[in-house]
Amino acid sequence: PSQCNNMYIFPGIGLGASICQSETIPDSMLYESAVALSRVTDEEEMARGSVFPSISKIRQCSHAVAVACIRHAHDLGIAKASPGCDHNRGETYEQWVTRKMYYPEYA
Repeated sequence: PSQCNNMYIFPGIGLGASICQSETIPDSMLYESAVALSRVTDEEEMARGSVFPSISKIRQCSHAVAVACIRHAHDLGIAKASPGCDHNRGETYEQWVTRKMYYPEYA
């Protein structure tokens, strides 16, 4: 898709950066996001010639990218928040992102 960055990368970057309150979004975070996204594409999709995961995995993509961004922000020392900062001790990055993700429910 020609808008792959808008569809697959930027939602996860925004989610991860906002959750960990990253001071900046360096170029290296974009690279880490792309690496995380590439790991969501499974072997069946690759065998079909797909470079990107199925759109049905878009939430999984955003989750993986957000986790990668948070990890990278912590590695660089630019994250102001951590999983334990809001009284959820022992929470992993993955659990933290899952808890913070928006789940639209229509009435």
